[in-house]
Amino acid sequence: MASFCIRGLPEEARTLLRLRAAWNGRSMEAELRAILMAALLPARRGLPAVDGPAVDSPAGDGYPDRR
Repeated sequence: MASFCIRGLPEEARTLLRLRAAWNGRSMEAELRAILMAALLPARRGLPAVDGPAVDSPAGDGYPDRR
């Protein structure tokens, strides 16, 4: 399993994460995992999964036009 270090996280974000984790009965680390999985697995929310470049992406990289 991978490990990450998030630098420059505002103190307010850390506080909100701590409160959200406590509300959900999880550690802050477990809450971050849940947030990431929810963001990265949109199929769980009834949206199509991202499995390749978006057809309408000008750069063909799966992201909207960033110009």
